[in-house]
Amino acid sequence: MLKWIGCLMVLSGCTGIGWYFSGLAKKRIRIMQELEGLLQRLYGEIEYAANDIPEVFRSMEKESVYFKGFWERMGTRMEEGRAARLWEIWREEISRKELYRRSIRFLGQEELFIMQEIGRSLGQTDRQSQLHTLALYQERLHKVLERVEQECHGQARVYRVAGVTAGFFLVILLL
Repeated sequence: MLKWIGCLMVLSGCTGIGWYFSGLAKKRIRIMQELEGLLQRLYGEIEYAANDIPEVFRSMEKESVYFKGFWERMGTRMEEGRAARLWEIWREEISRKELYRRSIRFLGQEELFIMQEIGRSLGQTDRQSQLHTLALYQERLHKVLERVEQECHGQARVYRVAGVTAGFFLVILLL
């Protein structure tokens, strides 16, 4: 009886590990979708509301899940008005360990590059150039998101199947 319970626990553990890694693959998609929505919001705030950048960051903080602390600190630091430029603040906040643990570690190189370049383009040029750059990065991020969605759905399925298969394999070895 104990042997069967142990086998059941091994099978459920391996299956759980497969589902866990499957969830990590899907988390990347959710983070990228939020980033895409926030880019659209940033574009709209600059284009139509013509708000100041600190106000824009504060409004984006309310809508964000994965990047909430990032937008909060960006707004606070911009309101403080120290001598640092927007790009320098952006770069420092992206490299914070808290943001890395929460969301950045799930992103790929291309998404990180897009995020860094958005910060580099904000506040450096005139309003129209900023809007044009944001539109280009929105389009690029959307294409990357579509590609990642296709890849991640396949990977998630592989993780789940591999977990179940490993579980059955270990059960057979134990019996």
